[in-house]
Amino acid sequence: MRWRSRLACVVFALAATAGLPGSAAAQPLGVLVVTPGASVDAVPVRLTTEKGCPRPATGYLATMKGHGLDDINVVATSDVSMSFSAGFEVHLGVTFKDIASDNNTTLQGSYVITLRCVDMFSQQSFGEFTATIDFPEPTKYVAQGKSKGPQRATNPVVPPEEVADQAAPLPGQTQPAPPAADQAAPAWSAPAAGQAAATSSGGGTTFLYIGGGVLALIAVAYAASSLRKRPKADSPDSASE
Repeated sequence: MRWRSRLACVVFALAATAGLPGSAAAQPLGVLVVTPGASVDAVPVRLTTEKGCPRPATGYLATMKGHGLDDINVVATSDVSMSFSAGFEVHLGVTFKDIASDNNTTLQGSYVITLRCVDMFSQQSFGEFTATIDFPEPTKYVAQGKSKGPQRATNPVVPPEEVADQAAPLPGQTQPAPPAADQAAPAWSAPAAGQAAATSSGGGTTFLYIGGGVLALIAVAYAASSLRKRPKADSPDSASE
């Protein structure tokens, strides 16, 4: 009876161990591409999986292992941008420089970055992508083999859909029209044609009145002068003649 009890304990222990998260050997899923492929330790780094995660996974996480780093977490558990049908991109939570500083170490030699497709609740792994990077100098790194990506990212940091949401109008709305040319003109504007005509005609009329008055005065003065020069018919001198 004693051996049966011991056998039962062994079976129970094996069953419990098999149920622990990550206890089973993780299935290799492919290469993890590092972008930039070679740079300094202070640049932001992106990781791109070779394909999508297997369907049982609900999220992912990434760790880094090497000199001074014992499989530390560099990407927190998340499901942002995760895909089951195609490769997807994630960002390291911190730069390599910050990782070295936070762990009081100097980066040197080879390191392995592993991105695991996991159950976000139990952390059970359903497969992993790996990348190997080398630090020939503490402040410079080079990704190895197929893990070496381009020097510059081909996609913007802000997801394209967010940029489109900020730039494009919402359904039913129209793009605001640019300000019209007359809105940019100075506040002063020329009088209308009718007003200009009225002003011009009023000024002409006034000028005619003044001119006529002057001519009338000249005529009166001329007539008075003529009368003064004409001899009187009834004067003694004219009679004697």
